[in-house]
Amino acid sequence: MKEMIKKYRGSLISSILVILAGVLVGFTSTHGKWINVLFVVTHCIFVAIIFYDNRSRQQSPKVIGMAIWMIPVITLLYNGIARLVNTGADMENLFMAFMYYGTGLLFMVIGNYLPKV
Repeated sequence: MKEMIKKYRGSLISSILVILAGVLVGFTSTHGKWINVLFVVTHCIFVAIIFYDNRSRQQSPKVIGMAIWMIPVITLLYNGIARLVNTGADMENLFMAFMYYGTGLLFMVIGNYLPKV
C-alpha cells in the first residue's frame, strides 16, 4: 500500500485539491461545504480500498488513474449544479440538460474503453 501511495502521490494530492476547490474558491453553496468534506472522506476511503487490494498492483495505471479521478469529477459536477441552482436556474431544465449531456458523455467513454477491455 505504501508503494502505491508513493507512486500516485501527485495524483492523490491534486485530486483532493480539485475536490476542495469548490470550498476554497467559494464556488459551491453554503450548505454544500460539508458535502465537499464528505466527498473528501469518501475519496480517501475509496483510494485506501483500491490501494489495499493486492490485485490493483497488477492493474493498468490508466485504470487506477480513472478510479482516482472519478470522485473529483463527480464533485465538480455537483459544485456546478449547486451553484446554478443557487443563482436561480430552473431545476427541471437543468436536470434534463444534465441527463442528455451526461448520457452522451457516458456513451463516449464506454465506447472508447470497451474495445480495450
